Amino acid sequence: MFYENIGVPVRSSTKYLFVFGVILLLAGMGYSVYLYNKANSPPVREESNLKQQLQRQMLTMPPNGDSARVSPDAGYIVVFTGSGFEHHIVYAGGKDCIVGNTEDPCKDGPILYQYVRDMTGKPNSATYKFVR
Repeated sequence: MFYENIGVPVRSSTKYLFVFGVILLLAGMGYSVYLYNKANSPPVREESNLKQQLQRQMLTMPPNGDSARVSPDAGYIVVFTGSGFEHHIVYAGGKDCIVGNTEDPCKDGPILYQYVRDMTGKPNSATYKFVR
């Protein structure tokens, strides 16, 4: 009597154990895909650098003076908007180039930093963003 039903719970629990095992297998595979994508994704900028960029979307220039230097990450350039200024690019070799100068045009190369120079003789400002 006691031994008659001993196999019934074992058979029904086998189904549950199989389903539980499949769920664990799928969860493990999903987690490994997550870790693989996390390891192969581009590095995230440091939080302080990101905060600084969000706060510094506008550069100011004194009359006939230069703005602060903006260093783009590799593969990016800085695009400035506004008027009354020259856009300068300084390359890793130290060459300073003015964007739009037809006599000495800018060439491709690793960019060290970029800045703008006021041409109005008054305090000026320019907004900027990073573009790939």
